[in-house]
Amino acid sequence: MSAYRPIPENIDIAHILCVKHKRSVDNGGVFSFYNRHFKVICDDASPIPPRAKVDVLASPVFGVKVQYNDTVFDTLPFVKPKKVQKTESTPKKEKKTYRPPDTHYYK
Repeated sequence: MSAYRPIPENIDIAHILCVKHKRSVDNGGVFSFYNRHFKVICDDASPIPPRAKVDVLASPVFGVKVQYNDTVFDTLPFVKPKKVQKTESTPKKEKKTYRPPDTHYYK
């Protein structure tokens, strides 16, 4: 007689035996985890709402995944685009400070 019972088929043991952290997802489905950004891959049937609190599952077996409402989603590394600085083709004009003439009544 065995003291252990079998694991049900709907439970993935790798999702239980991993490191879990809480994060919040931004409007684009991106979150940061240890100074790296990840994008959640979700289908149209069960999207993750903006600013939702999710559990980040990290494991050497499957990498980084996200769990929201008992549904596990895959992630992709995401590189945020750098902000484009405006380049001005005309040189900047120097500001001239107003100096009253010598005949001004304050002088």
